[in-house]
Amino acid sequence: MPHFKVGEYMKKCKEVRNAGFMTKRNLRDAQAEVSQLEMELQRKDKLLRGLQERKRRMDAKISNLEDEVDSLPEKSRFTQCSILSDRAVESRKKHPTRFQNKKFSSSLSVQRQRRKETFAAAQKIHGGSEETEVPGAIGIVDTALVKCSQSILVDVMSVNQKFNQSVMPSIYKPKLGEFESSTENMIRSVSVYYSGGVAGKKKYRKIYKDSSYKIAMQSKGKKRVRLSVNNCPIPRLVPYNKLMPFIKSIPVGSMYSVYETLCEGLDEEYKVHGCYRNLAELLIKLAEFYLSGCSGHTLVWFEEEYKFYVSLGGDGAPFGKHDTACAWLVGFLNIG
Repeated sequence: MPHFKVGEYMKKCKEVRNAGFMTKRNLRDAQAEVSQLEMELQRKDKLLRGLQERKRRMDAKISNLEDEVDSLPEKSRFTQCSILSDRAVESRKKHPTRFQNKKFSSSLSVQRQRRKETFAAAQKIHGGSEETEVPGAIGIVDTALVKCSQSILVDVMSVNQKFNQSVMPSIYKPKLGEFESSTENMIRSVSVYYSGGVAGKKKYRKIYKDSSYKIAMQSKGKKRVRLSVNNCPIPRLVPYNKLMPFIKSIPVGSMYSVYETLCEGLDEEYKVHGCYRNLAELLIKLAEFYLSGCSGHTLVWFEEEYKFYVSLGGDGAPFGKHDTACAWLVGFLNIG
């Protein structure tokens, strides 16, 4: 007779009871979650209705303000809402501000009126007041410099006496002082001093005066006045008394006394005073100068780079070509 498995039966019954218990608990949790979501939905729905009511009230207030503006007289609307009335704007379009042939097309009175209106508008826009007009002035200048093309700025400002005689010189003169005391101007002056041979003190001072000053006839006689363009002085060369210390400070190598080194054993009446430089040292210095690129030129003589011949005249000074009667070839330096 078969045996009935009581243990397995009891185990199955227990699993069925536990499954029913878990299903009931999950159902209760889901119902609680739904209840919370419904409460949150009601809260947000209430908030939405409040925002809609606020929007309705704001729309009504805006509509009332628009009706009040439309009901204002024309003059009051011009004062509060715009710079010019529509009628004035249309009138100005028929006679706009023009600048042709170096002058304004409108009359002086119209120009004054429009300047006054423009400045008043700029004061309001940039926060000016009766106590200070600086914000409006800065705003107008900044707008002109940014919004106007270069051609318009040049055309209008070039005929303005205030700009040419006062503003531009005030900008230019500090820069002029910086240039005149710069190394660039010092080198420029050295170039003038040595151009076409050594100018010397007297000639350089004359060049200095003639290039920067003119003679003006006055009731008491002649007077030198500074040359200028539109009240902007022309840059001067460096004065002679400042140029010479700079030239003497330039390293030129060693100098030797003729009297001390070359006149030994001669009678006193045959000895001479003077200075000279050693030729070998000088050639090396010249080679260094060309190789460093300071000259701004590539040395190409005798169809070969950095090869040059040195010729000296009969008196020992550089003179002519190496094959002339008054010169003799000392040698050549080939740098490669």
